[in-house]
Amino acid sequence: MKQVYLAENPIEAHMVVDLLQAQGIEAVVQGEHIFAIRGAVPISYPTVCVLDDADYDRARALALEYDRGAFPEGEREPWTCAQCGEQIEGNFDLCWQCGAERPSEVEA
Repeated sequence: MKQVYLAENPIEAHMVVDLLQAQGIEAVVQGEHIFAIRGAVPISYPTVCVLDDADYDRARALALEYDRGAFPEGEREPWTCAQCGEQIEGNFDLCWQCGAERPSEVEA
């Protein structure tokens, strides 16, 4: 198991794990349980590790792309809520105005 990413918080770590798993790379979050006590522990940021060392180079490249804001699957297009007409950024699946779900025809 090799570390490929040092996350700012557990949520970011899980986002990177999800990104890697979507690309067929098995990965896990390590150290998220100590994040809450980060002031008392010298190394307290969660890390993302690949389970198979052979996936390290590819996973590291994907993690760096994530860090730069580029996603291998591409960014999703903004959409308009059918219920209230609010313009929603592409990375959201729920309308922040009324809570309606993204229509399936605009899914990326």
